[in-house]
Amino acid sequence: MPKIFISYRRSASAGHAGRIYDRLIAEYDENNVFLDVEEIPAGETFSSYLLAKIDASNVFLLMLGEDTLDRCDDPEDWVRREIAYALQKPELVLIPVLQDGYKMPPPESLPEDIRDITGKNAGFLFHQMFDESVSKLINSINQLFPEPSISDNIATQVNTPSAPPSPTRTGKIRIHRVPNTVVYRIRPFTIKVDGQDKQQISNGETVVFDVPTGQHTLSVHVDLHKPEHYINISEDEELNFEVQVRNFGMSVTLEPR
Repeated sequence: MPKIFISYRRSASAGHAGRIYDRLIAEYDENNVFLDVEEIPAGETFSSYLLAKIDASNVFLLMLGEDTLDRCDDPEDWVRREIAYALQKPELVLIPVLQDGYKMPPPESLPEDIRDITGKNAGFLFHQMFDESVSKLINSINQLFPEPSISDNIATQVNTPSAPPSPTRTGKIRIHRVPNTVVYRIRPFTIKVDGQDKQQISNGETVVFDVPTGQHTLSVHVDLHKPEHYINISEDEELNFEVQVRNFGMSVTLEPR
């Protein structure tokens, strides 16, 4: 998985950098993409924090617009310092991203410590073709950091011994149907677990039954009403429910007691 550092000059690339950041975190997760305006915590030392983020990255995206490099004659300029630091790291993939037709300047026009960017294979970003441009950039990054192939996954599955099946464990459900003389003529309720008939319960009766541990759907059926409740059964746990019938059987609720 790539870890990407986005280097840019706000006056030249703030809009593009923000949009490309949003696309990249959707592709690689926000923990794997760094944009300084989004992530520098209050109180952090600017220089040490940025350089540490470059150290932690394996892709350095350099956003280049019309005036990105204009101030790089100043040795203290931060864009220049980021570029020069990144170029010292051979394991870091530096990708210039040329915006809206910007052309890479000749090497002799740049300070010596950042001239090597002119020899890097560049990507292109066009405002009117933004989605297509970023998709091509993402494809290029993915080629540098490919995910394991299907055949690799199959080989791993074949070579990895399967774990023995765990023994089935059960928990208990206790249901009490509250006596109600108004609805004494209603036939017994049908209790279903995961859509399967489990047991019937009459007026005033209490039933207890076992189910495998895990997530289940418990429903009580009376006439045409089928309320469902998702419950999680843990080993040796007993869940207690109370069945209430209101308005002559027009509704049924199932409430934990």
